[in-house]
Amino acid sequence: MKRILCLVVAAFSFFPLHADDAFPYSTRSLAIDAMNEYPSDQNWVFSPLSASAALSMVYAGSDGRTAEELRQVLHLFLPQESVGTAFHNFSQDLLHFSSNNNDFELRITQGIWSQRGFLFLNPFISSMREDFKAQIESIDFSLAAIEQINGWIADHTEHKIENLFNLNDLDSSTRLVLANAIYFKGKWINPFQPDSTRLAPFRLSTKGTKEVKMIQQFSQFPYFEDADWQAIVLPFERDRLVQTEPACLLLLSKHADTSPCLSAEKLELILSSCKRRMIHLLIPRFKFEQRIDLQDWLSRLGIRNSFSPLADFSKMDGKMDLCLSKVVQKCIFSLDEQGVEAAAATGAAMNMKCCGPSEEEAIEFIADRPFEFLLIDQISKTCLMVGHVADPLQ
Repeated sequence: MKRILCLVVAAFSFFPLHADDAFPYSTRSLAIDAMNEYPSDQNWVFSPLSASAALSMVYAGSDGRTAEELRQVLHLFLPQESVGTAFHNFSQDLLHFSSNNNDFELRITQGIWSQRGFLFLNPFISSMREDFKAQIESIDFSLAAIEQINGWIADHTEHKIENLFNLNDLDSSTRLVLANAIYFKGKWINPFQPDSTRLAPFRLSTKGTKEVKMIQQFSQFPYFEDADWQAIVLPFERDRLVQTEPACLLLLSKHADTSPCLSAEKLELILSSCKRRMIHLLIPRFKFEQRIDLQDWLSRLGIRNSFSPLADFSKMDGKMDLCLSKVVQKCIFSLDEQGVEAAAATGAAMNMKCCGPSEEEAIEFIADRPFEFLLIDQISKTCLMVGHVADPLQ
């Protein structure tokens, strides 16, 4: 059964007023789109950040109706010529290499592979190299291109994302592949003690229960509650001088059978309204891995022209001969007593058209039933990943 969500992004009053918020806004809006799409009786995980990064490179080479559809679905309310600069500033502020064992790590990398001998316009290639900092390479797609591209993605995700592209995803008509790779690893500021982990029942959305390993602690966390949701923010260790403040946001519906209305506006309200409270926290350990073909979902959201013979990617090569043939994403998300390790990669292929103790009373946050999780940056409000736990053991 699908969750009940209100998708009101178009009417959302928190439009980005400055270019610095363009991509954080894009990721939050795509997160809501994903939560509106996927069923509540299945585990899933999706990276709005990876999708936004990869498809923004595609958007930079589009024109006409093709560009307008991409802009709308990506929720990028910027002039197209400003997107590359906005992404550069955004990603440089967000990414972070750990300086010590207690620091988090967040890498964001772009790669582009073009068909050897196929000419692309200098402004497009320059933007990919200078704005998106993409590593660009010419290869022959009629040979072992998939192994080379998949190897690059594996190398940039600590080998958490293997085989993003399948053998039939690319062929001799492919002219360009644009990819994003993300890797995150962080330790909780308040780690869970392994000796507190215990077996407990988890209520499934399909009725019935399963015994799962639940990690728990009593501590103070940023917390939000209203008539529909309980929300808690689990922050990660970080160097206090960095401009990124990663955290894991957990959303637990207060309704038994459905998740209530959630919009980008409500998500922003939750993130900005959390107050520190004493919490008894009980959540399952879990590790999800998922590969998603995004074409159907993107088409339902409104990206149709890009996949058709009407596609206009003339800003890539000066012609009308390319169309979007494949968009695929693979994610892994692991949560345990020590923290979170997550990785994601999104690839887009362009083909030739062919077609602590306290006296304060503790609030109970008992995630013993399906719940949502979001990996976020609390400063920019960027959503790196979003997912749903229906069955921690699957």
